[in-house]
Amino acid sequence: LTESEKDGLRQAVDRKEKFTVDYSTLKSSPDDAIALIVDLVTLAKRDNVFHVTERMFIRQIGKILGFSDTELEDAMAVGI
Repeated sequence: LTESEKDGLRQAVDRKEKFTVDYSTLKSSPDDAIALIVDLVTLAKRDNVFHVTERMFIRQIGKILGFSDTELEDAMAVGI
C-alpha cells in the first residue's frame, strides 16, 4: 500500500467506517490465501469462543478464495 492508502485506511478505521475488501486478489497466491484463513481462524479463536458469526465470515472469505467446504472445516477444526 502507498502511504496515502495507509492513511486513508487508518482514517476509515478511526471513523469506524465500513469498507469493502477485495479478497479475490489473493486467489492467485495460494500461500497468501491459506495464511489469511489461518490468521482469521487464529484471531476468531483468540478469546476461546469461536462464534458462529466468525465461522460464517471465514467460510464466506474462504469461498471467495476458492476453498472447498471440507478445506474450510479442516482449517477451522485445528486447535490453535
